[in-house]
Amino acid sequence: MAFRDRTAEFVGIIKKSQQQGPHGYSNGVMKTPASRGARDLSHYSSFMKHSRMVGRNISSTYAKLEKLTFQDMEVQELTAIIRHDLTSLTKQLEDLRRSSSASSASSTSHMQKHSANLVGSLQTKVATITQKFRDVLEVRTENLKKQAERREQFTGGTSSGAVMAAGGHQASVLLADEAKATAAARRTASKPNGDVVLDFDGVSVAPSNSGGAYQQQLALMEEQDSLLQSRAETMKTIESTIVELGTMFTQLAAMVKEQDELVHRIDANVDDAEMNVEAAHAELLKYFRSVSSNRWMMFKVFGIVIIFFIIFVVFMA
Repeated sequence: MAFRDRTAEFVGIIKKSQQQGPHGYSNGVMKTPASRGARDLSHYSSFMKHSRMVGRNISSTYAKLEKLTFQDMEVQELTAIIRHDLTSLTKQLEDLRRSSSASSASSTSHMQKHSANLVGSLQTKVATITQKFRDVLEVRTENLKKQAERREQFTGGTSSGAVMAAGGHQASVLLADEAKATAAARRTASKPNGDVVLDFDGVSVAPSNSGGAYQQQLALMEEQDSLLQSRAETMKTIESTIVELGTMFTQLAAMVKEQDELVHRIDANVDDAEMNVEAAHAELLKYFRSVSSNRWMMFKVFGIVIIFFIIFVVFMA
């Protein structure tokens, strides 16, 4: 079997590929495989640092969400802070996904898969905390409705004008039931003798004098009006926050879909590489079998020659 020594040709190809790489020259410096590996490693290190920062921000937002669940006095402030944090987390995840997609062309398959899995895990955490925030806001809305119903039972009626926010804005749709319940609110009518008649849902209350009792009624109604205005503003804030959370869910769904497509492409590349490895293994086995068969043939020929030599020496001598 004839062999050909191609070592010199192989060395020449290696030297040529080092001198004229696929990326050529940049700023007078040749991009060797070692420099490209160092650049990819630096990019991957920056990606991991960014992902750790996103993870810390998610943990901080979880802690704020727990405070929102148990501290009623800070609902407005915590709601605004958590909404801002979720918006920031969504933007950071988008930047992280773009960074992962940009580095996927030059990174190894293992780094690509790890980056994709990491981004997917962070997206799942952000989606979970967004859903919990939405649930807390909905529970808060239900509690406000129940408080309004209980106050309605004890006070016998509230002001329908207080449902409107300052500046003449429309009332929140979450207060529709309460607005129906308070449609027949207080009405005041002056009597000829100067007394004031207070009408609560058709029940007229005419105080014997226009002094302290009337002042108490006015103070009670003003307090109810302020409570209703505060509750209406809170519900409007909750409504706007839920709408923004819906937008965040849409963005997260789009990001998860893109990440899923990236993972599928990585899986397809891994499957192609596995098929190529299996094909190479099959070819190596074929070559090994051919070499083994040739070796056995050489042994057979050598054995036949030795036998003929022995016969010739023994019988012909």
